[in-house]
Amino acid sequence: MDLLVHDSCRICGLLDRNPLIGNKMIRRWFHREEVKKEGWSLDDELMKFTCLDGKAVHEIPWNIRHACEGLQIFGGTGSGKSSGTGRAVALAMLRAGFGGLVLCAKPDEAEVWRQLANEAGREGDLLLFSPESGYSFNFLDYEMTRPGRGGGITENVVSVLMQCAEVASGIRNAEDDIWEKAMRQLLRNAIDLCRLAGEPVRMATIHQIALGGGMLDELLGAVDSRELSDGDRKDYFSVRRYFHDEWAMMADRTKSGIIMNLTAVCDPFLRGALRDLFCEGTTVTPEAAQEGKILVVDLPVKTFNEMGTFAAVIWKFLFQRAAERRMANDLARPLFIFADESQYFVTSSDAVFQTTARSSRTATVYLTQNLPNYLAELGGSNGKARIDSLLGNLQTKIFHQNGDSETNRWASELLTRSLQMRSSISGSVAFRGGAQAGTSEQESWEFEVPPGVFLRLAKGGPDYRHVVTAVLFQSGRQFPNGRHWAQIVFQQK
Repeated sequence: MDLLVHDSCRICGLLDRNPLIGNKMIRRWFHREEVKKEGWSLDDELMKFTCLDGKAVHEIPWNIRHACEGLQIFGGTGSGKSSGTGRAVALAMLRAGFGGLVLCAKPDEAEVWRQLANEAGREGDLLLFSPESGYSFNFLDYEMTRPGRGGGITENVVSVLMQCAEVASGIRNAEDDIWEKAMRQLLRNAIDLCRLAGEPVRMATIHQIALGGGMLDELLGAVDSRELSDGDRKDYFSVRRYFHDEWAMMADRTKSGIIMNLTAVCDPFLRGALRDLFCEGTTVTPEAAQEGKILVVDLPVKTFNEMGTFAAVIWKFLFQRAAERRMANDLARPLFIFADESQYFVTSSDAVFQTTARSSRTATVYLTQNLPNYLAELGGSNGKARIDSLLGNLQTKIFHQNGDSETNRWASELLTRSLQMRSSISGSVAFRGGAQAGTSEQESWEFEVPPGVFLRLAKGGPDYRHVVTAVLFQSGRQFPNGRHWAQIVFQQK
C-alpha cells in the first residue's frame, strides 16, 4: 500500500532496477510496426499498463474490447492525466489504426494531436476542422439527405438540434421538461414545413418560421401549391393545425420563452464561423473516420467559447449515430471519441450511446479533473442521475493525483472496502499511583484505497523525475494483485 503514496525516488529506483521497465519496453508496448489491414478483433491487445505491486512489477494488457467499453480519467490540474495516461492511450489507438474524433477545449490541442499523429505515422490521416481549414459540414442537410435507413427523418434532425439546445442556456438546467417538449414540437413542425414545401432545412428558415410573419405564410402557400403524397398530406394537416391553432393561440409569454430558447440555438449559426462551417456546403462527414481519418474539431472552447461547444457537440452526436449505423464486424475499423476537459462536451445522449458502444466498436475516452465539473455542466434535478449513468457505463477508470475530496471519496467507494483488523490502545492511571494499559483488535470494513492516497500520487515533471502514478480500476476484472484495482505508473520522458 505504501507505493501508492508519493515517493518518487523510491518508485524511480524500482523502475530503473526492473528490466521490464524503460524506454525500450514502453516503445514496444505502444508501437506496432504497421497498422493491421486484415481486420481488428476485439481481443487484440491495444497496450499494456505497468502495474506496481509492492516490489513486483506486472504488465496488465488492455485490449480493444476494454477500450470500447469506455475509459474515464480523473486527475487534478498538473496531475499528469493528459501527459501520462491520456497520451499513452491516444498513441495506442493511433498505432492500432483507429479512426477517431477529437474534441478540443484548449488552444494547443490540435498541435498536440498533430505531434501524436506524426509519432504514430498517421500524419496523413489527420483532418483539422477549423475556420482556416476549408472544410465544412452542413449537418442539417447531411441528416435530411443521407442515404440508408433513418435518413431524412424529421425526428432525427430534431434530436441534433436538441443537443445544441441542451448546451445552451434555458434548456440544460431546466428543472422540468416543459420547455424541451415545447421546443421539440416547434422544431418538428418547422422542419416538416420546410420539407413539405420542397425547401432545404436551414437554421435561418427555422428561426424565421418561429418569429412568424412572411416566411411562415410563404411556406404554407408553397405547400398548398404542391402535389403531395397521402403520407405528406397527413403530415401537412398536422403542421397546418399546429401553426394555425396551437402556435397562433399560445399565450404570448409562453411563446416568447420558446422563441428565446430557439434563438439561443439558431443565432450562433446565422453568422461568422459557425455559419460558414455548418450551414453552407459539406466537404467532410463523420463517416470519414470509418476510413481511418482522425477528425480534430479545432474550435477550442477556450478560444471560441460557446461556438466551440456547439461545434463539438454536433460532431460528437452525429459521429456517435454514424458509428451505431454501420455493420461493426471484425473487418470494421475501431473508432474513438477523445475529449480532454470532457465536462464541456458531455450531454444526456452520451450515457445512452455508451450502453452499446462496444457493439459499434467505438472507444469513448474522457478526461476531466473531478466529479463537480460534470455536476456543474449537467445540472438540474436529473444531473446526478445522468452523471451516474454515464460513469457507470465507462468500465475502465483511472484516478490520478487529485485534491477534490468528493472525487477522492467516490473513488475510494468505487474501489470498495475490505475486512481489516484495527488495533486500539487503552490505558488508565490509578488515584494513588500505578497505571494499566491494554491493546485490542477488532475487524472492520475499511477502504482498500483511502481518499487521502489520491492526494499523494506522483504528478510527473521535474519534481517527480517525470514519473506519473495512478490507480487503475476495471469492472469485472481481477489484476495480478488479486484485486479489481492496481497502481500503475507512466514515465513522461
